[in-house]
Amino acid sequence: MTIATGDEALAVDVAAVQANAASALTAAGTALANSATALSNSVAAQASASAAAALAAVALSVPALDVVSSVTSTDTVPIGQGGSTVAVTLQTLLNPETIDLLDGNLQIVTETIGVIVEFDASADRRGQAGVSPVEAMKYALFRALLSWVIDPERGARGLFYAGGELLTFDRARLFWMYRMSFEATISDADGFVPRGDPLTNVTETIQPDDPIKLATPIVAEEAVGGTVAVWGGFVWDDGDVWG
Repeated sequence: MTIATGDEALAVDVAAVQANAASALTAAGTALANSATALSNSVAAQASASAAAALAAVALSVPALDVVSSVTSTDTVPIGQGGSTVAVTLQTLLNPETIDLLDGNLQIVTETIGVIVEFDASADRRGQAGVSPVEAMKYALFRALLSWVIDPERGARGLFYAGGELLTFDRARLFWMYRMSFEATISDADGFVPRGDPLTNVTETIQPDDPIKLATPIVAEEAVGGTVAVWGGFVWDDGDVWG
């Protein structure tokens, strides 16, 4: 806006008023932007509060654990196994064999077998014709072997596909291997278990070499020293003395 006036003092006042109005307009724009940011932060805070309230409701919906003053051997303890929960009695859980299994060597190993198939490649020196039925043969093997549980006591999961590769080929034959794997569980019970009674003492009988007359034998009895180790229910010497 332009105001024409011959009074210089009035013109200066009008310019000052215009400058103040422009500053006020800028301040109003800044305040509007700040209020929009505050409103956005308020919406985000409200969403966080709603999520926290939902989590608190879930936590409060979990039933409290019962406190018991005594237990018996027939009481059960839930233990997760294979995505489900199994109830195990305290008598079974506290059995020495169970404790030894839990504390000992429990290992899951992946075993892989190879199925080698021979294809006819006589029609094509490059072996291109022999490769063509490889994919169809793979799914035929799946129908025969996939998910086959070889040993249910070792693992619940059956055979699964682990890949395939070309082994070799010539002018008449092409050999392709399909790999199938399965997971098996092994423990201390599958390993070496010492047999027999523990070695606690040694008795030595020494017969002196006397060709003229029979001397009295010398009998010496000596207890086994060193620190003995208990493993799998057997006492086994650590080898410090009797190596």
